[in-house]
Amino acid sequence: MKYLSKTLFFALMLLSNVMAGQEKNSISFKVQAISLLKNGVEIVSEWQINPRTSLEVSFRYNQIGSRPDGVFHGTWSNQYVERRTYLTDQNATAVFNDAGWEYLGDGRPMPPISGLLTSLSSGRVSAGFRRYNTSGDKKLRYFIQPSVSVAFVELFEVIKNDTYIQETQESWRLGELSQPSMIAIRETRDVNQFRETHFTKNWIVGASYHLGVQYQLKKRFLLEAKIGGGFNLGGLPDLAKKLPLDLRQYYGNAQFLVGYRFG
Repeated sequence: MKYLSKTLFFALMLLSNVMAGQEKNSISFKVQAISLLKNGVEIVSEWQINPRTSLEVSFRYNQIGSRPDGVFHGTWSNQYVERRTYLTDQNATAVFNDAGWEYLGDGRPMPPISGLLTSLSSGRVSAGFRRYNTSGDKKLRYFIQPSVSVAFVELFEVIKNDTYIQETQESWRLGELSQPSMIAIRETRDVNQFRETHFTKNWIVGASYHLGVQYQLKKRFLLEAKIGGGFNLGGLPDLAKKLPLDLRQYYGNAQFLVGYRFG
């Protein structure tokens, strides 16, 4: 992932240097503000070919959670034994000398894990063609933008997380005359655990279409808002609700960007 990020960063910088040296062209760098609030970052580079058309390349990265203890690629079976001993009075239903559950032998439980999805990261590169229409205000422009994209999703997924417990109980009286109602009880639990987790990487291709508006501020700063939707081929349908919105099979979204224009 870090190599892809570096490659894209240097490619955008190279594109900026090349385009900044050409007459009547400009290049803008923008940041998607909404993605910053959703465990992600998106950077966008737009090359203005002429006053009415431009090309745009964007890169987005999302991280949801981190790899916790107990996650691995493969299967794991585990067995351990617990024992509990205490006294009880049959007449008063009271419990005495209860030290709680104690492990027998070297076996211990697996680290706890919850849910089907433990961590997820995704990255997306998209390229779009933008067509502008100007209004009476020269600083305000409307646009339409079809785009295509390629994305990947990496995750650790819990396929199986089962626990089977076999319990046994033994009891005996402590005395026949002095304490006829006092009974000692020993409970034993034989626990077997089975867990299967996988690391997977899926590739997704998609297309989208957006309508938007761009406003040029002073000192070359700009604001941009757009709405639209698209579709993707591939992905992870069983975990669709966990994926970033724009990586689901069908989606609609809104974006707000801030940027700076060179040239």
